[in-house]
Amino acid sequence: MKDQRRRRAARKVAQVYAPRPESSLAMYAAIGIVLGGLSVLLFGQFYGIDPLAHPVEGLTFIVLVLAGATGLWLLRKRRHTRAHRAEYNKDVR
Repeated sequence: MKDQRRRRAARKVAQVYAPRPESSLAMYAAIGIVLGGLSVLLFGQFYGIDPLAHPVEGLTFIVLVLAGATGLWLLRKRRHTRAHRAEYNKDVR
């Protein structure tokens, strides 16, 4: 019982300075796809290239954007987990 209270208190304090991500990985992926697609289209228009005629480059860019979005999500989750562990392991006085 005491351990559960300690965990809840640690999670509450960690939530203040390292909030847990509320969005799902699918949301980050959807945002990454949209932003990546728009970037490819803008890049193509700027240089006068039809990005739909060269789908391999476009797909590569979208995959890179998804990887970046996934990394951001994991970084945020890892930061929250580290903060929770640090608060939980503090000396109880």
